[in-house]
Amino acid sequence: MRFHQALAAAACVVHVFVVAAQASGNKPEALALMEAARRLPHTADIYLRMESNGRRHVMNYRMAGDDQVVTDYGNDDGLQEEIQPGKPYSYSYVSDALLAGSQWHYREEGLIAHQIPDRTLFRPMMDIRTLGMFPIPQTLCAPGECDPPDVLEYEITKQGDLCRVTGKTEDGGSVIWELDPAKTFAPLRVTRMAQGVVIAEVRNEYEQTGNYWFPARSTYTLNGTLYATYTVTSASFDHPAHSTRLTPNDLGLFPGINVSHEGDSSGPSMWDGSGCIDIQTFIQRRKDGQIDNSRFLDLVNRHERGEAPGLTPKKRQGLGPSIEEVRRTPRLWEEYVRRFIQVHKLPRRECDKAWELLKSCQKPAYRYLDEKRDDFQRLRREQVALERTEDETARRELERIRGDLDKLYRPIDTAFDTMLKPKLELLKPKGEPNRAATP
Repeated sequence: MRFHQALAAAACVVHVFVVAAQASGNKPEALALMEAARRLPHTADIYLRMESNGRRHVMNYRMAGDDQVVTDYGNDDGLQEEIQPGKPYSYSYVSDALLAGSQWHYREEGLIAHQIPDRTLFRPMMDIRTLGMFPIPQTLCAPGECDPPDVLEYEITKQGDLCRVTGKTEDGGSVIWELDPAKTFAPLRVTRMAQGVVIAEVRNEYEQTGNYWFPARSTYTLNGTLYATYTVTSASFDHPAHSTRLTPNDLGLFPGINVSHEGDSSGPSMWDGSGCIDIQTFIQRRKDGQIDNSRFLDLVNRHERGEAPGLTPKKRQGLGPSIEEVRRTPRLWEEYVRRFIQVHKLPRRECDKAWELLKSCQKPAYRYLDEKRDDFQRLRREQVALERTEDETARRELERIRGDLDKLYRPIDTAFDTMLKPKLELLKPKGEPNRAATP
């Protein structure tokens, strides 16, 4: 509340702080307020379409504090253009993240993830908070490290209801921000000038989500030619269902994935679902029934059979894995919803409703799984032990355990079958049959 009051006050005294900024050479308060507004949300979950040079990609940005995860789902078919169709991983999503100071990289259905602790080796990433703030998209080495032009001094004027900030740069050019005080000093247009000619520009259209103004569309041009367009299809900020802590699981890692620590001579480790452990410890915990790496073993078998990962366009995959697999895995519900949106081409309003529905279903499901964690682990340990025995008594006991697991999963099954799945159906465009979707 105090922040928004400060914004309102600043809008009324724009000429006062203009003079101070010119005199001191420091960044004017208007730009500081623009940046502060973007940094105000603690969590965010944003889906957008990025179109550039004939490429069209679906992107997801998640944020929790200074940590960010960005996932590139490829085009509408899931194709990554840099990989030719028919090649392994050509339809696999790609995730990069900055987590607790380290960068992570993982490609869907890969056996290995990469952790990069050395910032000098980081892959380029975009800080979603800078969308539309500078005339060229900020592809950065680390989120939070913006690279605006070097400005020697600022000139600030009123332009109707807008605040116009002109930064004179070392090369004799300038950067001009046209800010709207009524939208927490959101930049409507940012222009890079050289010798009186516009060489780069971004124009932004906004939508208000909760207390925050964020671009609904950012259009970038270079030398008068369209360079890139970012269209936000769904955005939420500081939602109660958002995770306040991002982990490598948010990139798609699961128990068994090997982790290469780049720049570290200690060798690879294995992901156990919550952290990296050495291979021998992983094997022992797997034998003790503490780790379920069946999904990883299935993936290894596919690789060994020559079934290269990521070969099938997403549209041909319908809504993804089998309903049985999706139903009991809340982590997969997000992919199910994303594909539902894609297959049925939901408009922005319905997209927002779909993601809101997902969060309302996932949060209690995750809470329940956490509460019953010990029961699940106990039954799985017993299941693993009995599967090694072939006598009749063991088989009967195994059936009992599977029945107990079914009962334990019942609240999760119910949440998917009676909440998520049918309510998604109601969001489909008119004219489509309103029946439960099947992959």
